[in-house]
Amino acid sequence: MPVYKFLPTYSEYFLPGGGPQLFMWFVFLVVLPIAYFAIIRPLFATGMKRAVAVVAFLTVCIVTAYWDVAAIAWQAQRLCTQEAGLQIFKTVKVEGFAGAGGEDLLRKGFGYLEYQASGLHRQTIINGETKDELI
Repeated sequence: MPVYKFLPTYSEYFLPGGGPQLFMWFVFLVVLPIAYFAIIRPLFATGMKRAVAVVAFLTVCIVTAYWDVAAIAWQAQRLCTQEAGLQIFKTVKVEGFAGAGGEDLLRKGFGYLEYQASGLHRQTIINGETKDELI
């Protein structure tokens, strides 16, 4: 497979989020210049009023583009806390832990730890010393 297949495309660099970013690029490159020269500049004589109008215009555009993101996040948070959530029915005791190595987990009460590193390894504590063996 050629190396260039692993590189991000142009759209992944500049448009990572899809719709809202496309909308904001359109606003900055097309809508804002038209709105500034056709509406904001003729209506507001001073630079400060123009700056406030541009900031207000951009705020409306950003809220319009990203409102669905905020609404979905709020809805997901509400659903997770009210209708779903984690319920623990019972706690079970296990002998070992697979997928990680380290004496700190062994000292917390696990009988053994298994992890993958050039083969399957098992760590145990015997007489206060950590023993690492290849299974």
